[in-house]
Amino acid sequence: KLWIVGEGSERQKLTDLVIQLNLSNKITFLGVRSDVANIYNAADLYVLSSAWEGFGLVVAEAMASERVVVVTDCGGVKEVVGECGYLVPAQNSLALKNAITNALDISNAEAENMGRLARKRIV
Repeated sequence: KLWIVGEGSERQKLTDLVIQLNLSNKITFLGVRSDVANIYNAADLYVLSSAWEGFGLVVAEAMASERVVVVTDCGGVKEVVGECGYLVPAQNSLALKNAITNALDISNAEAENMGRLARKRIV
């Protein structure tokens, strides 16, 4: 199940695409949330697909929650993630897809270890 959290200019286009592809049972748009810690804790993976980002606070929050992160190389995100996640070029959907696939294919033990290292880097 894919949760998309937040809002943006592409929301309606994405919603229409999900309906067109009959993926409503697999993709849920959660909108803007104030309980992001609960969402991080319930997630297996955090993905930041931004073309531009400032510091990357949301990435640091996901890492502090011991999540595996897949992020695009934009703004200060590279410095936040270091070697503790999957970093792909911004605006490269194929690289993003491959990194997500790789992250989902690692064992639970590898994911837990990566999450611990991510938290240690942030906290």
